[in-house]
Amino acid sequence: KTDYIGDFKPGNHDLTFEPALGNLGTPNNFAIQNDGKLILVGNFNKFENTDFTSKNVVRLLENGFVDESFVLNAEPNSEINSIAIQQDGKILVGGSFTNFGGKSRIARLLSDGKIDETFNPGESVNGAISVIKVQQDGKILIGGSFSTLNGNTVGALTRLNADGTADET
Repeated sequence: KTDYIGDFKPGNHDLTFEPALGNLGTPNNFAIQNDGKLILVGNFNKFENTDFTSKNVVRLLENGFVDESFVLNAEPNSEINSIAIQQDGKILVGGSFTNFGGKSRIARLLSDGKIDETFNPGESVNGAISVIKVQQDGKILIGGSFSTLNGNTVGALTRLNADGTADET
């Protein structure tokens, strides 16, 4: 039995992971995809030692380098606070943005970074989303500083169906 994993002792710095985050700004959250790639969300748009820009969402390869194949087809107009990955690999992001490819405060991205137009949160919530969790049944819990969903009073925690519509149950 050993306390080592590969060449690293648990808790040691992984020197093979070298993210270029010097000018990142503020990362708020991250999620790891099934393929080991890391998606960061927050309030940023530039990466040290690279010309690659990505507003508030970026995907990193397992070594920490920017995955330039993950290209957004829209930019959020404000900060992203939360991220969750659905069972089908689609990426949910939430925050204070009021326009991200026509979506407000919650949007879903395809695995290549493009806005998923089939996701329909309607008018969405009236305040920032701080947390997103996907339940095993595919329904989406969102929490934050909001009190309405599509004009209906819900409090600061509510649930959406997997397609983004309000869960009426």
